[in-house]
Amino acid sequence: MDWFKFNIFRRHPPIKTLAAYLELNLPDCLVMVGTCPERLGNPDFIHLIVVVNRDPETVIKAMAPIPAFRHRRLLVKVMTVTEVVRSLDVFPLEFSVYAAEATVWVGNNVFAPLKIEPAHLRRECEFYLRSASIKIREQLIVSKKVIPLVHHSWPQIMSVLRVLLSPNLADIISIQQTTALLEDELPEYNTLIRSITHGVYHHRAFQLSSTDYAELVGQLVSFVDTR
Repeated sequence: MDWFKFNIFRRHPPIKTLAAYLELNLPDCLVMVGTCPERLGNPDFIHLIVVVNRDPETVIKAMAPIPAFRHRRLLVKVMTVTEVVRSLDVFPLEFSVYAAEATVWVGNNVFAPLKIEPAHLRRECEFYLRSASIKIREQLIVSKKVIPLVHHSWPQIMSVLRVLLSPNLADIISIQQTTALLEDELPEYNTLIRSITHGVYHHRAFQLSSTDYAELVGQLVSFVDTR
C-alpha cells in the first residue's frame, strides 16, 4: 500500500486528503468538492459537498469503502449539477450558506453564481423557525430545563435569521449584526435577545423562563412570516 492509500485509509485523514482522493479517482466526474460547517443543526458536524456532472452512483462506489467518509461528524452531500439547479427552490437556505461559506478543495463553488429567489428563502426560513417553535414546546412539556434547550436551539435559529436578514447573500452577516437587526425590529425583546445571544455564544450564565423563551421564538416566527 503506497503512502497516499495508507493516509486515505486512516481513521481521520485531513479533508484535503479526502478531496485529493476523489480528484484522483474521479477525474472526469467531479465539478466541486467543498466543505462547510453545519449551520442549521449540530455545529460539530461538517458538510462534505460533492457535485458531479454525471450519475452520482459512481461517486458513491468510490467513497463507500473509505471509513473516513462514514465518520459520524462528516455529512456527505452528493449532488449532480442538474440537481443543484433544480433544487434552488427547495434548499435556498442551505445553498445560500454553501455559496457564502464553503471552502472549495476541488473545482469551483457552483453555488456562488446561483440566483436565490427571496420568496423561496423566506419560506424555508419560516419552515425552520416554525419547526423550531413546535419542537421547543414539545421539549418544554417533556423537560422543564430551558437553558440546555436554548443552547441547542438558539444557534440554529440565529443561523437561519442571519441568512434571511443579509442584504447580500454573497456576504452573510455576522451573529452580532443579526442581533442588532433583531433588536431594531423587536425592541420590546432587546434585553432578552441580547442576554440569550451573549450567554449562548460567550458561555455565560443567564436566567430565562420557559414561557419567555417560547414567546420570543413565537415572535420571531411572526416576524419572518410578515417579511
